[in-house]
Amino acid sequence: MPDNVKAAIDTAAEVTEKKTRSLADALEFLENKLHVSDATREKINGSIDRLQDLLEDARDEAQDKTKIVRRQIRRHPGASLAIAAAAGLVVGLLLRRD
Repeated sequence: MPDNVKAAIDTAAEVTEKKTRSLADALEFLENKLHVSDATREKINGSIDRLQDLLEDARDEAQDKTKIVRRQIRRHPGASLAIAAAAGLVVGLLLRRD
C-alpha cells in the first residue's frame, strides 16, 4: 500500500509540474504576442518561480508524510491492516447504498 501512495504522490507531482510548465509556456507566449513591459515580465517570472518553489515544497512534504506512514505501518502492521479493512468495509457499504 505505501508504494501505491508514493506512486500516487509522484504522479500528482508530475502532473502538477507539467501543468506549471504549460502555464509558464502560455505566459511566455502571451508576453511575446502582447509585448508586455519589462516590469510585467519580471512579475510574471517571479510568479512562476514562486509557483515552482511551492511545488517543490509540496513534493518534499508529501515525501516526508509518505515516510511517516510507511514507518507507522511497519511498526504497527496489525493495526494498519485493521484500519485498512475497516476503511474498505465503510467504502463498500457506502457504495452499496443506492
